[in-house]
Amino acid sequence: MIDDCFEFDKMEALETFSNGFQHFLDRTGLKIKDVASAFDLTKAAVSSWKNGVSFPDYPKIFKLLEMGMTLDEMFGIKIAKTEKMNRLIVETEEIKNHLSLWKKSSFSATSVEIPDEQSRKIEESLNTKIIENENEIAHLKMELKLYNK
Repeated sequence: MIDDCFEFDKMEALETFSNGFQHFLDRTGLKIKDVASAFDLTKAAVSSWKNGVSFPDYPKIFKLLEMGMTLDEMFGIKIAKTEKMNRLIVETEEIKNHLSLWKKSSFSATSVEIPDEQSRKIEESLNTKIIENENEIAHLKMELKLYNK
């Protein structure tokens, strides 16, 4: 079914759907028994979605959307983009801090001196990584603004 259409990490996908389904229940105030009744399923079947054991089949996915579950809750798009953006922000700040400390360093007699050309290449590489990360962060922020509209 879903496995045949996409190549993905099934455990990660189950966890993402499970978290989103829980968020949907919390947001709407629905209980497992309410969803089970709407789908003519047992509470155990719906609990398996909440507990990350299984996915609903396609018709049930569409019905969940009709009931108000968002695509973001279902697939974790916004959550994944936010987490990626936060990781990039932290990584970029760490690179900037290391670069700043490295520039301020006076290379004492006990530290290893790096030849000027190699030093310039390292600094250039770090600055390039900072620019790449900042561009990706800006792109993710724009995408997240679209999800919030």
